[in-house]
Amino acid sequence: MTKAQERAAEMAARVLCAYLSRNLVPPDDLPGLTARTYAALEAVLAPLPRTEPIRPPSPEAIAASVTPDAIVSFENGRRYRSLRRHLKQQGLTEAQYRAKWGLPDDYPLVARSFSDLRSQAARRGRLGA
Repeated sequence: MTKAQERAAEMAARVLCAYLSRNLVPPDDLPGLTARTYAALEAVLAPLPRTEPIRPPSPEAIAASVTPDAIVSFENGRRYRSLRRHLKQQGLTEAQYRAKWGLPDDYPLVARSFSDLRSQAARRGRLGA
């Protein structure tokens, strides 16, 4: 089940619960109402198909996307200290993101300063000892 399908099923359940709490529906009509609600939400939440192929970024663009304080996402061009949550919201794993954009396996997904900050906090808390 894709992310869009999962969201559609979740939302359909919520919408149906809210509707049924205020309206009487004959039991025979319930399967059809459920199917129509799910289909409508699935159509709305489905990702739009890409019309043009993704062009991998140049080596210069890849190098420029990594700075000490941020990593620039090739998905939306925004800067992030960590790409993990952003990728999850996009429905991508780290490996899928790297493959999609032609990035090397050692491409960082966390900015250096953020990684150092977390390391220092772990050492202060004796988590690394």
